[in-house]
Amino acid sequence: MNLRLEKKEIIILAVSVLLALLVYAAAQFFYIKPAKQSIEQKESQLKMESKLLASVGKQLSPKKETELSSTAELQKILPVDPMVEQLVLDLEKAEVVSGSFISSMEFGEGELVEESTQPDSDSQETESAGTQTANPSGENTQPEQNNGSSEIAEQNDNGLKMPEGVKKTSVLLTVRSENYADVEQFIEMLENLKRIVTVESIEFNGPDEVTALAEDEQPVTFKLTVSAYYMPELDGLESSKPTLEGPEPANKLNPFGSFIDPVEELAEQENPQ
Repeated sequence: MNLRLEKKEIIILAVSVLLALLVYAAAQFFYIKPAKQSIEQKESQLKMESKLLASVGKQLSPKKETELSSTAELQKILPVDPMVEQLVLDLEKAEVVSGSFISSMEFGEGELVEESTQPDSDSQETESAGTQTANPSGENTQPEQNNGSSEIAEQNDNGLKMPEGVKKTSVLLTVRSENYADVEQFIEMLENLKRIVTVESIEFNGPDEVTALAEDEQPVTFKLTVSAYYMPELDGLESSKPTLEGPEPANKLNPFGSFIDPVEELAEQENPQ
């Protein structure tokens, strides 16, 4: 009797263990494994969302600085004010690079582009008509000059189409160059500026004819009208105005190099470079 009970208990124990294993396997297959997979998916999704949030945060944080820098770069092309100081520095740079010398600068007040275009063309037509009446000889050289002036007028009218509200600052330059190549280099430097600048007119007299081989080449003096454009209606961008790109100060106590300043000489002796 006791032996049968022991066998029965063993059978019950074995069946219980088998049922427990089956229940564990079923729970593992139907509940635990899908739950683990769902947790892993959630964790990976969380990591992706965190990376995305971090990248968006990095993009948003310097957004204002990027906008300011981009508007500053755009203002180097079309500023909100005349920026005459920067224009003078650009003219001096063209002067140094081309080996020319600017003897005078005459600045005009800012005027609207639309108002200034038509009078210029009218004045050119008037000048060409006056030139025709002044020279009634009927030579072939005069029609060529008239054609040239008409072509310049067409270039001024169709070269640049500015939006409404754009103004320009004009400056009349008197420049002296050693030769015609320096004249071309000076004009090329102005036309290649980052800022929108146009050369509206140029007037010069060629040097006298060379009659001897040993005769030195005479310098060329010419007058140049240059216009730089700006848009004052964009007053909200004044805070992002580009800084003045000028040379570093020389820290000279005496600006005249031909004279010796005792104070400057003493300073150089105390701080030798």
